[in-house]
Amino acid sequence: MADAEIDRLVWEGRLPIAFVLDGEKSANQTENSKPCYMLVSRVSFLALCTEKIRQHFQLPAQQTKEDEVWYEYNGQPLRWNIPVGVLFDSLVPSGTLPWQITVKSKAYPEATLLRCTDMSTLENFFINRVKEATCLKHGTVQVDGIQSLDDKKNLWLGLVQDDFDLFHKIADKLMECRDGHWFRRIPVRIYRPTANGLSIQQVPVLALSEQDKMPVTLADLLTQQRIDGCKVVTHGLEPPLATPLQWICHHLCYPDNFVHITLLPAPAAPTAAAPAPTPSTATASAPSPAAAAATPVPVSPSPAP
Repeated sequence: MADAEIDRLVWEGRLPIAFVLDGEKSANQTENSKPCYMLVSRVSFLALCTEKIRQHFQLPAQQTKEDEVWYEYNGQPLRWNIPVGVLFDSLVPSGTLPWQITVKSKAYPEATLLRCTDMSTLENFFINRVKEATCLKHGTVQVDGIQSLDDKKNLWLGLVQDDFDLFHKIADKLMECRDGHWFRRIPVRIYRPTANGLSIQQVPVLALSEQDKMPVTLADLLTQQRIDGCKVVTHGLEPPLATPLQWICHHLCYPDNFVHITLLPAPAAPTAAAPAPTPSTATASAPSPAAAAATPVPVSPSPAP
């Protein structure tokens, strides 16, 4: 499969989500409390679903911060600044679909969740994250594709409008290596699900090994971070550990230009079955003569005449 095909397939990844209105809210409604089913882009953000959610449940437009919509899964607030696919891979290891998410509009959990009062908040966050990734890759943000206002606006519109061609027309410029064929560093974010939510580690990794100048692979990253016994997932896939991180960054990064990977417990290895005993290794003792005499000997029936 050509790399360009992979880029488009990654972009077209979707998750069926059932948005369910919070119980306290839905108790006062009937028709408007039915779940809202949506196919949501894996590379998008939950905050980009909020306007449709408000319309479906007929929630009033946000007037104050007290009216801000937020999302919850299994009692855990979902962060609006983490891509949808990363949240799903990290929090729903069973892969159960549709993913059922609770919609809330009261009691915003400010202690654990930054506020996203409007789309400009998300847009600014996204552009700043792209700049951060660009600086790690190239050593500077003075790169074509992130400098002009038009380029930044088209990056954002490409994501919001789910327009692959518009987005990649700009994003592909950010993948052009300034010095030879390699980035300086690969921007990586590692997610580990814990009992208290998600543990997130940002790791800028050299694209080439300092020792032998060979491409750093996913396996090298795990070794550097002393990670063992885990399954590595991104976009719902398990890339081969021998894959160079530069290739992953080119084709499996999210729109913010970061490589987002989730570490899940590796499935337990199947237990080998015990070998059947052989006459030479059998340890069962022979029956005593008394027991043998008391044991009836089966007699095969004679053939019918």
